Amino acid sequence: MEKNIKYLHWHSFWDSFILFYPIKVLFFAQVCDSLVEAMSLFAIQNISITLLEVPTGCLSDKWGRKWVCCAGTGFMLVSFIFYAIAGNYFVLAFASVLNGLSSALASGNNSALLYDSLVQINRKDDYHQEISKNTSLSQLSLALGSLLGMVFVFISLRAVMIASIAPAVIAFIITIKIVEPKKTYKDNNTNILHILKSLKYLLKHKRLRTISLAETLHYGLNEAAFDFNSVFFKQFVPEWSLGIFRSIGHFANSLGNYFSFLLAKRWGLKFTILFGACCDNLNNIISVLAASVWSPVIKIISTFCSGLKEPAQDTLIQNDCSAQERATILSIVSLFGSLFYSLCAVLIGMLADMTNPYTAMLCFYILALTSNSLFFVALKNTKK
Repeated sequence: MEKNIKYLHWHSFWDSFILFYPIKVLFFAQVCDSLVEAMSLFAIQNISITLLEVPTGCLSDKWGRKWVCCAGTGFMLVSFIFYAIAGNYFVLAFASVLNGLSSALASGNNSALLYDSLVQINRKDDYHQEISKNTSLSQLSLALGSLLGMVFVFISLRAVMIASIAPAVIAFIITIKIVEPKKTYKDNNTNILHILKSLKYLLKHKRLRTISLAETLHYGLNEAAFDFNSVFFKQFVPEWSLGIFRSIGHFANSLGNYFSFLLAKRWGLKFTILFGACCDNLNNIISVLAASVWSPVIKIISTFCSGLKEPAQDTLIQNDCSAQERATILSIVSLFGSLFYSLCAVLIGMLADMTNPYTAMLCFYILALTSNSLFFVALKNTKK
């Protein structure tokens, strides 16, 4: 199990070493010749996540974490291959479905795998520290991948997509070395009963329910706008520099994840989550209002603040989940986020086509402020 922790850290690094993220929407728009179609591919990916999120979480709880992790990484690899060879909207849509399946398999499962591995060696209290390392490595990897991807941009956007395949192969090899943690419970329920039991637990637990709703709003609105960043920022900076800004942003997020544990150790999970969420939303609005070369620079502060929030929030949710339904509950929470994101991804593309990228981004970031009040409600009675 100690090796599991190391393997999961390395898996997180190589699984996130994706070169095409800064130019993904630009590549889609180049192939489709439409911003609405390009953003609809993000929606398709998240619809597939939505349809498969809960069944894959149930699969993880009932049949084991390791092989679900292997399958998730394997489908990611296949989706990257189809992205690289795509010449029309339909191939991109198929690849997006596979990528969505990959995300659905990883969602809930991988963090539950880390949590269960720590429980087995009596290190449950170290989860926040280890998930902070995990997500920090993931963001550092995204930073390095974005930076390296810009080298391939000088060849072509498709070259960036092709180069992203190699790290996915390494991530898949690492998953084979992971060991399955022992189950601490017996589950004789059918899949449907297991899902219903998990949903009942989520709805009954007030703090878990409210913080899940807050994260759904925060994720859906902010992530749709984040994926649209390249379209907005390229008005002020050269296309080749987008990867540099994206890389610095991921590096800042990595630092935020690293310091999340230290901040929570001093001020508590409640303060860390609220501080990160509020600063993230406010800085996003400022980055759009600046509407200049400073916009991507200001956005970097938002990614640092987001990094502070995520591991602390994940730790609180993990502690509130029951062991028997852990991955399924996490998948249900992700399901709501994916559904809302799918709607937001299409709406921001439509709003940008009808008005302009500035108006679309500003509207979405202002709406994201509503999540702050829900975070306050969810954490109101949480002790330090």
